[in-house]
Amino acid sequence: MGWFLSNSSGSNKKRKSGSRAKSEPAGWDPQRTLLGLKMLGGAAAAVLVVIGWNAGESALERYAAQARGGPVIAEHVTLAGAPEWMDPKLSADLRTQVAHAMVDNPLNRRGLTQAAELLRRNPWVQEVRQIRRRADGRVHVDAVFRAPAAVVAGREGYHVVDRGGVLLERNVDRAATRFSQLPLVTGVSAAAPTHPGDRWEGTDINAALTLEETLRREPYAGQITAFDVSHRDLNGRLSLVLYTNGPSVVWGLAPGEERSIEPEAPVKISALRDWAYTHRGRIDQGAKVVWVYTGTAQTDARPHTVSASRR
Repeated sequence: MGWFLSNSSGSNKKRKSGSRAKSEPAGWDPQRTLLGLKMLGGAAAAVLVVIGWNAGESALERYAAQARGGPVIAEHVTLAGAPEWMDPKLSADLRTQVAHAMVDNPLNRRGLTQAAELLRRNPWVQEVRQIRRRADGRVHVDAVFRAPAAVVAGREGYHVVDRGGVLLERNVDRAATRFSQLPLVTGVSAAAPTHPGDRWEGTDINAALTLEETLRREPYAGQITAFDVSHRDLNGRLSLVLYTNGPSVVWGLAPGEERSIEPEAPVKISALRDWAYTHRGRIDQGAKVVWVYTGTAQTDARPHTVSASRR
């Protein structure tokens, strides 16, 4: 009897131990379970942030469109650092182009992109640095502009070019205020480019503008009515001629092109100053033709020279 009780008790212990072993899953790791729950929570939080951001962005766009949206007019466009030579007409044209390119929604960059593309195609614009729409709805344009340097007498009329020979405007009224003070270049052999923004072929214009810059500060500069590039010497080299209301002045090779063939520009300038000095400061009096390419002002026809007659 005592053995049976004792044996029966041991059997019960074995059954309880086996029951506990079966109730606990094999290989369960509490740490991994906790990590998984954290990752799931993080993913859920990320989804909520994205949903919240999209909702907030949409609300911000609606607010901006309502509060600051609307059409942009030319008066809202500022050309930063516009040069002094830019007249009101050109300024208004450029600002109008930018205004028309803008869209009502200030957060839509399409308008800024369109405005930049339009300006880059404009011959008066050399480079577009930045176009920015400010919080007050105004548009700020930072660009580099091409400056008009001369009016060129072409086959079809008068055309404006910059110092690099880029065509800025075709068929202009040279008497207009905005162009009346520009130097006149005549006798260019190549036809004007078809499209503004293209460079005029050849080196004639560059040679004429180099001479114009060389003589710009001379007291008689205002007496020069045109820089002519139609003449060549007997060797086919360009021989520049200055037209005045009196004598034609044969200058010769362009400054920097003398190559020991002719005296350099300072010597020719000295000869022209001597001529002006003997005629009370005028270079447009005293003869029909004055040659200075030899280094002295002479009025007799020199051998191997151009005729310098107007064409």
